[in-house]
Amino acid sequence: MKTNNPHPVTWKTIAVLSVAALFSTAALAQRIDPATGLPEPNPGDINPAGSVVRAGEVAMEVQTLTDNGQYGEALQHLLAFQQQFKLNSPLTLLLPGWIELGRRYPQAWEALVEIRDQYVREFSEGRGYSALFSEISGINNQLAQDEATCALFQSIRQKDKKLAEQCFGTVAPLLIQRGEFDICLSYIGNPNENFDSLRKNHEKMVAALNWTEQQRQQTAKRMAELGFTNRAASAPCIVQNGMTPRTWIDDNFVNGTRQLIEILAGADRNDEAEEIQGRAVAILDDPRLKSAVSDAEEKIQKKALSTGNK
Repeated sequence: MKTNNPHPVTWKTIAVLSVAALFSTAALAQRIDPATGLPEPNPGDINPAGSVVRAGEVAMEVQTLTDNGQYGEALQHLLAFQQQFKLNSPLTLLLPGWIELGRRYPQAWEALVEIRDQYVREFSEGRGYSALFSEISGINNQLAQDEATCALFQSIRQKDKKLAEQCFGTVAPLLIQRGEFDICLSYIGNPNENFDSLRKNHEKMVAALNWTEQQRQQTAKRMAELGFTNRAASAPCIVQNGMTPRTWIDDNFVNGTRQLIEILAGADRNDEAEEIQGRAVAILDDPRLKSAVSDAEEKIQKKALSTGNK
């Protein structure tokens, strides 16, 4: 029997996409499919959910091999995955294990650096795109080379304005950390419109999640009526470290809003920051939103003192 589903998203899809999003530092500029309210897949990736699931499997395999001292085999698993999903893979899901392997097996570290350099060459040769920039950023972060990410972004800004706009969300936390608030303002556009985008994305994902929960409950009820015990249908979905899909959806909204507020506060536009904080709290009663402006001001003041600026 068919049902009218305005948000055709399965519970498993939400969980899988949530796992991938947890590794993103770009909540403010996350690209959302307006038809579904979910993150858009990477260019050329015909099965993004499948690659994420496979990445999780490889991560567990690599951990086991590393713990057993089978370093060369662990590296081969990582390289095989990277080749299979080349330039479209959720490589960030594998980075913690890859870095740990690299500490014990230098060849793994060298291989990761070579992959990063290969990805950077894609930009210098005009084939870069925002999802690939996110992967480079993730690798650089694990290598403690965030400055290289900022340098690449500056290069993109000079060559491709549109692509720089798409990459901004990934690099925004680094720009904020560096106090580059004017650059951030040039990309966020109208702050209220930017916040409206965050709000609408939050509403769409909550609606999709609520519909999925209704379907889960109906399925559990029908199974019970037929005399079956469906533990999978009755058990809550846990994304990672005890986090549920709703927790991730709310965190995405909170983090994006706090980032926007910090940009405004850093640019001495506190009235607008306070206005957006009020709108956000009216949507979600979260203590992190209630303290967003004061937290931003404190952070900026500490940064100024540490650099000798007042």
